[in-house]
Amino acid sequence: MASIRSLLSDRPCADVEAFIISQLWGTDVQTLPGSYQSYFRYYGTECRRLQFGISKEAWQSTSMAANTHEHVIIIVNTLALDKSRNRPAVRALLRQHFPGSHDLALDRSIDFALRAWLTMNVREESFALHTPRTPTIQWDDSSSLAGFVLRNFPRATTTSSYPLDHTFTAANINRLSGIDIEWTPCLADHLRFDKRRRLLRVYPFKQTLLDHLQTWETLIPLTVLKEALLSLDLLFPYRDPLTDSFMRQHDQTFHLEGPFEDSGPLSLMDFDHWRNRLLDLHHMFHSPPVGWSQIWADRRNPLQWYTFWLAFVILVLTLAFGIISSVTAIIQTCLAYESIKIARSQQIPG
Repeated sequence: MASIRSLLSDRPCADVEAFIISQLWGTDVQTLPGSYQSYFRYYGTECRRLQFGISKEAWQSTSMAANTHEHVIIIVNTLALDKSRNRPAVRALLRQHFPGSHDLALDRSIDFALRAWLTMNVREESFALHTPRTPTIQWDDSSSLAGFVLRNFPRATTTSSYPLDHTFTAANINRLSGIDIEWTPCLADHLRFDKRRRLLRVYPFKQTLLDHLQTWETLIPLTVLKEALLSLDLLFPYRDPLTDSFMRQHDQTFHLEGPFEDSGPLSLMDFDHWRNRLLDLHHMFHSPPVGWSQIWADRRNPLQWYTFWLAFVILVLTLAFGIISSVTAIIQTCLAYESIKIARSQQIPG
């Protein structure tokens, strides 16, 4: 397939995109039209970042062994052969395809392939400004590929358990708690909550999670993939009017991608890897509203909502009547004073 040999700087056509997906996860794109639009926006952005810099010498692509889409597939296939290999062993295998390439050129090519394959922000710290809101991840020479990936998905340290009911959705979190949603292409960044900016990062590539699950021997732990999918189904429920409206505003459709399983009520204990982040989000969601719009919209407790607004109306009316009474008293005092002045002037002989 000649076009797969096109440069990374060239935008892949539909056939090349289909070939990339089939090689990464063995999926037939034609059976899932539209499911990879968000992914290839990310892929295209990563390709363009290879040429960030004030000159060609500063471009990352200048010091990479891989420069075509085919090269990326070759590196991914090499990585997938044995996930217990460390990076020096992978470099040794890749020199069969990229003879004469130095370690840095191979390392940067491996990083790009991992970003394309695993959608994790694997890049050198020196390129952190390419993704200022997403922490960078580095694979060193001592750890295996499987160990490196697993290290980025630690198990929960909290044993707290709270029920996660049907109101705990991204649309409600945004509407009732004033928390904005920002999409992240890095799976390790999923559900990271920035308290200072009141910003929740969400990984939107649902189809790639499903593809990893269907892979014969996936590199990302199955529990991580299943919990990530479960969290997306929880926060973005199918056939929920508020969620549909919210997703249209954000130009996202992954909540419409099946399969859909009715798992019943969930709790934090259903999440082993994402429990800590969900706990932080749950606490923020159930904290008192931060603004008048949130107070008005938050009707999860109708009795409390009506009591608050009834008290507020009474307070406003009391203040209004108090102000009116004060103004009336002032006017009456002024009129009385003027009447006294007029009476006194009439008593003075002419």
